[in-house]
Amino acid sequence: MGTSRTSLFCLAIGAAGLATGVASGQPAEPVLSFRLGNSGFVCEEPFYPAAAMRAGAQGKTTVRYTVTEPGLITDVVVQVSAGDSREHKLLDRSAVRLVQSCKYKASGPPTLGTFTFEQRWFIS
Repeated sequence: MGTSRTSLFCLAIGAAGLATGVASGQPAEPVLSFRLGNSGFVCEEPFYPAAAMRAGAQGKTTVRYTVTEPGLITDVVVQVSAGDSREHKLLDRSAVRLVQSCKYKASGPPTLGTFTFEQRWFIS
């Protein structure tokens, strides 16, 4: 792991949960969880790309996704980009991978539908 530490704040928009996490340019164990409606998904820790960190790229990525039976996440797309630079696009791709990493872990059926997830990227 590197010596710099980056704080990340994640907010599930239109969902019932709030999640926070910290990353240091290295992938982490899948321990971050957030709730989508009344359904539970476990996701990988957010990953701040090293090139984006070096460039000081910050912003907010909004990702749209669909939850289908049996709790699969599909149709993951960037709805609002973190910015126009190459480094901002790295942040967008990292947010998409974060949502794609989510696995349904709750008992009972998931809440089906289309949702958005907002990933705020900042360096502290």
